[in-house]
Amino acid sequence: MQYVMYVGTNDKDTYKPEHTGEEAIQIVDRICLNYFEGYTLQEATGSWKDEKDNITHEYTIVCYFDGADKEDVYHAADDIIAALNQNTVLIEENHIKMDYYSSPGAAAVSGTKEIPSGQGYEEAQPVDIRENARVSYLGPAGTYTEEAAKLFFSTGAELFPQGTVDDAIAELDSGNTDYAVIPQENTIGGAVTNYMDALIAQEDVYIVGEIVLPISQTLMGLPGTELTDIKTVYSHAQGIAQSKEWRSRNLPDAQAVEKDSTAAAASFVADSGDRSLAAIAAPGAAGIYGLEVLAENVQITMENKTRFYVLSKEPPGALHTNAVFVARCSADLIDDIIVDIHDSGLEMTALHDRPEGSFLGSYNYIIETQSEHAVTEEQISAACSRPEVRFIGCFNVTEKQ
Repeated sequence: MQYVMYVGTNDKDTYKPEHTGEEAIQIVDRICLNYFEGYTLQEATGSWKDEKDNITHEYTIVCYFDGADKEDVYHAADDIIAALNQNTVLIEENHIKMDYYSSPGAAAVSGTKEIPSGQGYEEAQPVDIRENARVSYLGPAGTYTEEAAKLFFSTGAELFPQGTVDDAIAELDSGNTDYAVIPQENTIGGAVTNYMDALIAQEDVYIVGEIVLPISQTLMGLPGTELTDIKTVYSHAQGIAQSKEWRSRNLPDAQAVEKDSTAAAASFVADSGDRSLAAIAAPGAAGIYGLEVLAENVQITMENKTRFYVLSKEPPGALHTNAVFVARCSADLIDDIIVDIHDSGLEMTALHDRPEGSFLGSYNYIIETQSEHAVTEEQISAACSRPEVRFIGCFNVTEKQ
């Protein structure tokens, strides 16, 4: 388990630093030495805007702890706050994220604020995601995209289901919503190419989060339906691809028909009143649409997962581990761009290509990268040194176990 602690100052007159950056590093180093056998201290640049209190926190030091005890991290944070008096410390780890505040002259923490990510999730949501957000997503109710949105926006978000991904992005683009959530890639079906095209086409939309969900595809139909009754199965293209082997064994004569989403398929079957029709969708869709579960886990593998992107028109904040770029170029240039990204200190984790549309051999490449620590502005600038490359997002990953 790795913990990351950010120590910084802020811009309120009452909270002006009492120590220079060099003095602060010495204080943090001395306190960490009392608690941990191994740790790394790193000078940091960047800021985090706290919209609620209208405070901009300027980071001074980043501390990394591998294999540390959680309570030791918290005790060290308390000691650092007491020693630095005016500073704000942000602690982040896989299950907890807390802000500690103190005022000048305080001997201990004057208040705490916890932002829970939910038990069983690998990471908390990024610090710059709004509470009470308006979120458009691929609907209707009961889609995996809805589940992803609820996982990511855990505090008072208002969700607006849309018929298509294009509609969800259009709601964001028009200002009707603050964020949009769209599927991106599946273990079995691969990248959702038409959704990638929709993302590439938006030059003023950024990726600010990613959610990974385990996918358990479920066959459902009207109450009383038997497998022998089924002649047509409806689902999203991904649901059809993921269930291909199961259907070939258990419903070899049934036709597969695509719908805009798995939930749309479930809704269609429910409205049809026809027991010869079935849907493959998320388990929760059966309860929403009054259907009966006919078979569970009809996907090819139990390791089936889907990644979802969270989109915003506001550029992402600092202190994220993943960054994404789009390169519009011919195939013979992509190797040089990948070298540029590697030389910037970022490691490529995925590469997707889509036809650019003007002539053969020209593509839009989506390049996903990761940094060992937080992605820096310098790394982003270096990766975008060529005119063919543009930055489209920076984020942390939230995964449901």
